[in-house]
Amino acid sequence: MEEEMKKRIAEFRDHIAGLRDDWGFPEREACIDRFLETGEPGEIQAVRYTDCFEKMLAEISTPVGEQELLLGNVIQGNIEFPMEIVPGDGYSHVHNPFTVYDRCAGHCCPDYALLLQGGLKQIAEEIREAAGDLNAAHKSRNGEGRAGLSGRDACRRLWAACAGRSITSIHAFAQRYSAYAQEKAATQADEKRKVELCRAAQSLKRVPFYPAESFQDALQSVWFVHMILSCLAGGRDFA
Repeated sequence: MEEEMKKRIAEFRDHIAGLRDDWGFPEREACIDRFLETGEPGEIQAVRYTDCFEKMLAEISTPVGEQELLLGNVIQGNIEFPMEIVPGDGYSHVHNPFTVYDRCAGHCCPDYALLLQGGLKQIAEEIREAAGDLNAAHKSRNGEGRAGLSGRDACRRLWAACAGRSITSIHAFAQRYSAYAQEKAATQADEKRKVELCRAAQSLKRVPFYPAESFQDALQSVWFVHMILSCLAGGRDFA
């Protein structure tokens, strides 16, 4: 059993390492293109980012390859959309709503301990609590009759709302991915592969929204969030 799993892990690793590094993510580009075609995407960057993120996670496919032990992949291929050079020798869709303007190029590293121990659900709850504290502080300073926030507090409330929407989108995407893997498992003649897919699908029902309950959950949660950050969100289109 242990040797068989080592073999499957090696196949999974070789599959990932064998992907072409000159390809991009054409489905992502098509989603961005459709979003831009809807008209003026808005002036507030956080809202524009979130609007496109929701649309993408609702539309993009949920591929499951035969070598994959964890769920979370993106169709790769040639990019046939207008691209522009971005910092770090990368390329991005022209007018990409995920591009962070007036900042240097960089990377993000989530708090994986918090993700695994509390899940995105806990993060969403903390965001809502922080937004509620801002509202309470505003009423304390200005009285019940004064409506609305201004300045930095208003920006924080807007960011909190966008973050909550993004987490909801990730959870819905994970559920859709899990359901597809379950459907694929039901058609598998190979019992071992059926077990692999069912195990991965069950994990993705829980994570990354809920805390990880097993090592499989932990791997699946980190993998899925990293895939989204690396391949779907962000200002570059080759990862």
